[in-house]
Amino acid sequence: MAPAITFADGEEASGMAHMLGGLLEDNLRDYPSRARVAGLARGNVVLTASDRDVSVTLSFRGHEVVVANGSTERAPVLAGPWLEMAKLCSGQASPLGAIARREVSITPRARLDTVAAAGYVLSVPPSFYGDEAAVRQRRRQAIGVGVVAVAAAVIIVCGLRRRRNLWVPETCPRAGGGVGRVSRVARRGWARSGVSRQGSVLVGLAVGSVSVNRPGILGGSSP
Repeated sequence: MAPAITFADGEEASGMAHMLGGLLEDNLRDYPSRARVAGLARGNVVLTASDRDVSVTLSFRGHEVVVANGSTERAPVLAGPWLEMAKLCSGQASPLGAIARREVSITPRARLDTVAAAGYVLSVPPSFYGDEAAVRQRRRQAIGVGVVAVAAAVIIVCGLRRRRNLWVPETCPRAGGGVGRVSRVARRGWARSGVSRQGSVLVGLAVGSVSVNRPGILGGSSP
């Protein structure tokens, strides 16, 4: 069962307290994982709108989360301008994300694990406030990048296998009879050009027939 949300000040709860309480009620009802975290968390977290001098304390007590006006001593404080705090209180911004972007400051005093739990419990999935069309577009882009990456990997692998299977003769017949040795330069050039095994034989025969006694291509002595 999800922890109950209790307003310590009743009808005198501030607008910021009502916003946080409403967000907590919705999140604990709609997202079971956040309800479990809220049930396990213990301790207090203070949220302060620094430009309006308004603070709210969230007290995690296992079976309930108490929302109270004002701050509590020796509790970590999340502080920032009212506009940024309003985004946090309405779920439009994640507390941990706001801290990372330096939109909100944190004054750690104790129980930072409670700060992490509160940040998760107060957050909502990005798609809740995001544009569904934009979300779908990002998914299509991610799929497209994945397809291109896989295709590139397949092409590279096939090219490596094809290159390993190339065969270039070390010797070839000479026009006047006998066998000449193909120079290393010629063999490397054929391999780079992608000549197949059968093609290499034909090229070797052609070179041997027209390049008699040319040491740059064929080595060895004539019989």
